[in-house]
Amino acid sequence: MTLSQFIILLLISVGLAIGLSWHWLWWLIGAAVIWVIWRLSRG
Repeated sequence: MTLSQFIILLLISVGLAIGLSWHWLWWLIGAAVIWVIWRLSRG
């Protein structure tokens, strides 16, 4: 995964979190998604 792809996914995640609500669950989901992407990007 390239840095640009990671940034795009990060922006999408943040956009969804802001657009839907500021509920803590969205932050938890976002953190989990970012962690998984980070783990996969490191192989």
